This record gives sequence, structure tokens and C-alpha cells, in this order.
Amino acid sequence: DQDWLRVVAVVTNGEEWEFHGWPFGSVVDLLCTIKGFYFREKDRFVEMPDHVHKWQVSVLDLPPKNLQHRSAQVRDTFWKEVERFMLSARVKNFKETPLDVSNSTNSRRTMKLPVL
Repeated sequence: DQDWLRVVAVVTNGEEWEFHGWPFGSVVDLLCTIKGFYFREKDRFVEMPDHVHKWQVSVLDLPPKNLQHRSAQVRDTFWKEVERFMLSARVKNFKETPLDVSNSTNSRRTMKLPVL
């Protein structure tokens, strides 16, 4: 499905099972292809999952409920990181590239920098 070529970011809850069935060989391949984020609620004192420390994801701290006016800062950081990731040269690591009709086990496409 060519829609996967348009996905630029994913929000994770830190569980590896949530990516099963995705067209990537591993979570590492997914996070090299798509920018990963984890939103941490610091006021709830929930321990961050071990996977989040190992994965290449940006951890964004959500403001406490009484400081919701600071959510705009988190929003701006999210979009700046998405834009920075989109402008970087990266390799799309699909198990089967959506544009590739062959049955290769690991197709790689190098993404060129966009012309602005």
C-alpha cells in the first residue's frame, strides 16, 4: 500500500507489540523510516517503558493538568522535530517497499532531500 510512503511520524506507548503487522522488519527499521514520539505525563509518575530508552524516539513531556496552557510548547516542539526529520536524508526500510512489486525480503529506498 503506497500510503505508508506518506507516513512521517508515529506516537508510541512504548510497547513493541503495537507495531506488529506493520511493513517493517523491526522497530529499528520503522524508527529509521518514520519519526517516533513518546508523550510522557510527568505529573502521573508513570515509569517510562524500557523500550522507549532503547528506541530512537523523541520524548515529549506533557504539562501537568493545571498548566495546560503550556501544551502549545509541546505542539511546537513536535512539529519542529517532524519537519527536521522530513528534511533529513533517510533510508526507508520497508520489508517490501510499497512501490516495489518484487517479493524481495528487504527493499531499501534512499530518500532525497526535498527541493524547497
